Amino acid sequence: MAEVLDRNIRISTRVKYALDEMRGTKSCNELIEQMINYFEVTGYNPRRPNIDSIQKIGRRIEDLIKIVKSQEKDIFRPLLDKSFSSGNMSMNNEQLVRLANEN
Repeated sequence: MAEVLDRNIRISTRVKYALDEMRGTKSCNELIEQMINYFEVTGYNPRRPNIDSIQKIGRRIEDLIKIVKSQEKDIFRPLLDKSFSSGNMSMNNEQLVRLANEN
């Protein structure tokens, strides 16, 4: 069995309140152990914020926006134009599926 050492740490009242809110029914020891495991698994170091990861997420979001805009321009706009040019504003689902398959 692992040796258990009793240690005290000094924290501010605000941090204590936040810790109590986070831990719920767990003990402080369990919560801190989970935090340490999270840092080990994710590789995140709270002393050195990982700006690179934040920038990567931002680039991925921009890529998704580009994909959606491309689909709008290449797929949805031609479908809409065909439906308006045919003069039939109230197309049923079968006609929309047919137009989508054509494109």
